[in-house]
Amino acid sequence: MKKYITIFIILNITQMGIAQPFVRWDFNSNPADGSTSTGTTNTVFGTGGIALIGGTTNTYAAGNGGTATNDNSAFNTTAYPTQGTANETAGVEFSLSTLGKTGIVVGWSQRHSNTSCKFIRFQYTTNGTTWITPDLTTTNTAGSENGVDVTNDLFFATVGDQWSFRQVDLTSITAANNNSNFKFRMVTSFEPSTSNYTASTSTSSYATTGTLRLDDVTIGENSTLPTKIKGFSALNLQGNVQLNWLTNNEINVKQFEIEKSWENNQFLKLATLEAKNNSQNSYTFIDRLVTNETIFYRLKIVERDGSFKYSSVIRTEEKRNSKLNVYPNPTNTNTITITHSPALKNTRVSILSNDGKLLQSYKLAEGSVSNNILLNNLVAGKCYLRIESENSKQEIGFIKL
Repeated sequence: MKKYITIFIILNITQMGIAQPFVRWDFNSNPADGSTSTGTTNTVFGTGGIALIGGTTNTYAAGNGGTATNDNSAFNTTAYPTQGTANETAGVEFSLSTLGKTGIVVGWSQRHSNTSCKFIRFQYTTNGTTWITPDLTTTNTAGSENGVDVTNDLFFATVGDQWSFRQVDLTSITAANNNSNFKFRMVTSFEPSTSNYTASTSTSSYATTGTLRLDDVTIGENSTLPTKIKGFSALNLQGNVQLNWLTNNEINVKQFEIEKSWENNQFLKLATLEAKNNSQNSYTFIDRLVTNETIFYRLKIVERDGSFKYSSVIRTEEKRNSKLNVYPNPTNTNTITITHSPALKNTRVSILSNDGKLLQSYKLAEGSVSNNILLNNLVAGKCYLRIESENSKQEIGFIKL
């Protein structure tokens, strides 16, 4: 099984994609004392408050290297709920005023220990009491790279003791603008479709003593309408892949960098297209360096001031053996039937979400050519079925209604 790892080192606020920050916590002692085991909840600039919720406690520990290299601390939390209890109630809450501000963006760095909770829910409130989970598909988690489950609106880690950057763009949430009661929080969440917490590292077990560190928590505003990417698609075309996308509100964009990955975790720059900077534009690029594997693509949208954000990730389907079929497709039942070439020893079939997350996995009987696969109440949406043996791998997409 492939591992999808989220690693993103923050170098400065501009790289975080927050062009106009107005409140920031870095948790470093002020004045600096040369120790990462001490720190402060005072802001670096702006005004805001922090509260531990759900019984959590905190200390200070080494930060992610973003600032103050001689005294780089992070807000280290622990004492999370016992297994199977208090879902989405424990974590850290931030409060501040957005009066006079519009286009709110929240960004932070987070580090999961091996036994800490894998899944994190970001929520906000505009009245101080009612907590809302934003749709991570439409609120544009640009810059967050991987570790975003847009189906269940969760951030996640698949490895412990690594820093990752997370960002939520609330520009479309007008109630967050000019609001004296604005708050947000990051709380631990059960694994989707279960009633249990999952450890951040697959070889570990969840423990209440696991730690979650926060660093460089920054709130800013986008005062201009963001460039919107529409219809980003990848079309298999005579052995090549044609990428197409449209833009709206394209202002002050320098370029689009096309990035490519075979594992949906480490992306390499493939090409750069100069931005047209008209109100509406269309772009096309043909990737001629294509293999038979599934390929992931994303766009890095670089502004003229050096800030940037990422599009959502799209994928191609590898060229597949016609003997692999799934039916019914689409399906509105909890069982599908697959037909395939004779299964070899240790052949497995897996169900993956559209963003590559492993949802289910089964071992096939050696020599079998047809199997009924239980979907275990899979949520509606596009999924992928993968059959993998020691020497081959095939994938096919299907729709769960």
